Amino acid sequence: MKKNIDKLSSALKPIFKSFTENFQNIKKYFKKFSFKKGIYEVEYNKGIDAYQSANYHAAVKFYKKAINIAPEKAETYYNLGLTYLILNNFDKTELNFKKTIQLNPNDADAYYNLGLLFHRKGKFEEALNQFYKTIELKSEDPDNFYSIALILTDMKKFDEACEYINKAMDLSPSNTEYKFSLAMIYDKKSEISADAQDINQAIDTYVNALKLDPQNEDGNYRLAICYAKKGLWDECVNYCKKVLEINNNSAIAYNQYGLALFCREDFDNSIIMYRKALVIQPDFASAYYNIGNVYEKQGDFKAAVEAFKKYTELSSEKDITHLKEHIKALETSIKLKV
Repeated sequence: MKKNIDKLSSALKPIFKSFTENFQNIKKYFKKFSFKKGIYEVEYNKGIDAYQSANYHAAVKFYKKAINIAPEKAETYYNLGLTYLILNNFDKTELNFKKTIQLNPNDADAYYNLGLLFHRKGKFEEALNQFYKTIELKSEDPDNFYSIALILTDMKKFDEACEYINKAMDLSPSNTEYKFSLAMIYDKKSEISADAQDINQAIDTYVNALKLDPQNEDGNYRLAICYAKKGLWDECVNYCKKVLEINNNSAIAYNQYGLALFCREDFDNSIIMYRKALVIQPDFASAYYNIGNVYEKQGDFKAAVEAFKKYTELSSEKDITHLKEHIKALETSIKLKV
């Protein structure tokens, strides 16, 4: 009996030895895996902390360390892409968002941000493709439809843009930003079509949006511009005043106010408004041009010439030959008067 037990024990020894060795190897593997995971999380979390502290260059360094430890983690590439976006390194932003999508094809946020990047770069078709993908993944997110509407607007596809902005509004009826954007689409469409119906739709939509958000500065200003397009100067003045009630330092509102008064032939007050615009924004080229027109209308050609010359110095307009010729004509008139 003892011999049989000894034989059995002898036969099992190699098995127990093998099992013990394998068990030790498994322990080493899990220890190594746990250690690697721990280091990754340390570097990754350092990257998040640095990003949240606006220390973006440090965040890049920590995210890169995390990637070296665990290159299969899609979220690290995504966060690195966001960091490069803030640093205006768009090429590296694109590379990291694409890598995120490669590792995780269902990451809707990566498609969304890549779409925003392409839109910013002016790559409209590529941007649209990203947002179409986000809609496949998150069909109930109104921002996806809104983003498509903005791109289509830049592409001057206004009718399609309206369709998508309306879809966004269906998903989020209380979002006033979408309502103002719809008005803006009609507004921009009217600049090309010169169709009274488009400008009327823009006005109606701005008015309805302002009922929900009456303190919206840009909405009030755009409505003033729309009324100016129709030659409704009293309404234009009223909305310029509303803008200035919201923000008394709006140079563009003073400028538009001055233009409305000029068109009502209230020249003295028009000059006052233009001067206020220039106090706020001394390099406001359009205000110099407009005040030059008023001086010329009043017969003060010397002041008009000074204002027009200031406009030529500040303006980004490429072809100002016509204005330079006009300045020469005014200077000739001054000499004749003398």
